[in-house]
Amino acid sequence: MNLTVACVLRSGGIYRPEWVTRLQRQVKDNLTIPHHFICLSDVHVPCDRIGLRHSWPRWWSKIELFRRELFQDRVLYLDLDSLIVGPLDPLVSAGGFWMTQDFLGPGFNSGCMFWGGDRSEIYRRFVQDAAGYARRYDAWPDGRIGDQAFIEDVMHANAVPIRPFAPGLVVSWKKDARAGPPPGASVVSFHGRRKMPDCPGWARDAWERAA
Repeated sequence: MNLTVACVLRSGGIYRPEWVTRLQRQVKDNLTIPHHFICLSDVHVPCDRIGLRHSWPRWWSKIELFRRELFQDRVLYLDLDSLIVGPLDPLVSAGGFWMTQDFLGPGFNSGCMFWGGDRSEIYRRFVQDAAGYARRYDAWPDGRIGDQAFIEDVMHANAVPIRPFAPGLVVSWKKDARAGPPPGASVVSFHGRRKMPDCPGWARDAWERAA
């Protein structure tokens, strides 16, 4: 089965095409499985690109990953505010739908996801009432928020189990890795306000090396 590694860059935020370049280099250095790296974006990026179809703001652009015509095999998705600190192969399986257990609350985090096959039910559901779903899930209805809560609810409604990555593979900088990546970690997520260039010490050094 083919493997795609995907990211999303939506214009108007803090992220720039150079973030895509740095992530692609880190993936290349840490994934031994043959793969195709691609970015969904509404701007020019220095890799293969799929254009965004909608002007959905912020994290809602990630829902376009699930357009039916895009991916039919295995997909590993990574947020741009991720540092790769170890082998990515353990995040890739034969199938299923995998997400990171949320770092700070209930549910899951969509900063790192893996799935196999057609998961277009997520896109089909959202496009029916994109503005309505965004309002509801951006309001923290039950302690969960955003695209990750929406994805979780669609999967459960379709009786598709979400499997959490093994503990310690995907970790939080603010919760687990301020002093350095824990042993066995593959991905450090910089969720929240502070990103890699803003974090002194090992994180900023790793970010600069990725350039």
